[in-house]
Amino acid sequence: MPDLCSRLQAGRTHQLKHLDRPQVLQVFNDQAENMGIVIDQKIERYLQNNCSMNMQFLTQLLSELDQATLVHKKHITIPLLKKILNK
Repeated sequence: MPDLCSRLQAGRTHQLKHLDRPQVLQVFNDQAENMGIVIDQKIERYLQNNCSMNMQFLTQLLSELDQATLVHKKHITIPLLKKILNK
């Protein structure tokens, strides 16, 4: 066991830091952009004011928004966002 501990300690370590709200929104916007989803400033403000800035929650929300835009064949609007959030 001491051998295993020393081997693990000899490897690279990376420190993960907690993201602040602007950084979380930037990651959210980057993910949306990679999926081909446009998040306008009104939607971003609504998210900031009314939603958790938890990345797991936002990633799930983004997936649901992606599906909703495909089903409804329209861009993300505040009413559509509210509908998804109230499920």
